[in-house]
Formats: sequence, structure tokens, C-alpha cells
Amino acid sequence: MSTWALLRETPADLIIGQWHGDGPKIMYRQGDDLKHCVEHITVEFRTDGTFEVVGEKIAGVEYHEPTYVTGTYVFVSQTELELKAKSNGQETTRSAKVTVTKDELTVVPATEGGFTMNLKRIR
Repeated sequence: MSTWALLRETPADLIIGQWHGDGPKIMYRQGDDLKHCVEHITVEFRTDGTFEVVGEKIAGVEYHEPTYVTGTYVFVSQTELELKAKSNGQETTRSAKVTVTKDELTVVPATEGGFTMNLKRIR
């Protein structure tokens, strides 16, 4: 790979695409037992500054509704994203620390109330 190509691979360039991994942990009751499971998610970051998060339905958890979030993102530094998200009619703005390579993406919320996403590139 040329030096010029390496210089162009900034986090803002590398984040573009589709990513898959574990999303939020969910607790539910099955009879007398308290069960834990993880919602698998697909996240897509687009070149126009928009993103989409789609969660998978968890088998066996009847009341669980899959996650669906859309919004915009902007890099405020090489390692920090500002995300403006819309879900269930509510808008939120959050910051997150980001580590991204060609194949892996880690997003860590800057404040409590979120979950860390460890994702692998799928496209």
C-alpha cells in the first residue's frame, strides 16, 4: 500500500460500511428463571454522515422488539464521534470514543447509559 493510501485512511474513511456484532444485553424471565441474552446488531455508517442500527429479533423472547435507530454522526476528533440518534420518536445526542481499523470497530459511550459495541466489518 502506498504512503498516500495510508494517509487517506482516517477514522472517518475507515468507519464507512456495514458492521456486525453484539448489541445491548437483555434480561428476561422464563418461568422462574432470569435469563440473559444479547441482541445482535448491524450498524451502517454512510458517506453522507448518516447511520442506521438494526437489531435482530431474539428467539424465545416474545416481548422483545428489535432495535432500530437512525441518525447522523460527525467526528469531532480522530477518536471521538458525536451521534444524533432517533429511536421511537425520541432524539438524543451522545458522544462516543471510537477505535476503527479496516476490519474492526469499537464504540465506547463517553457517558453512562450506553453499551460498548465491538463490531466486525461485513461490507
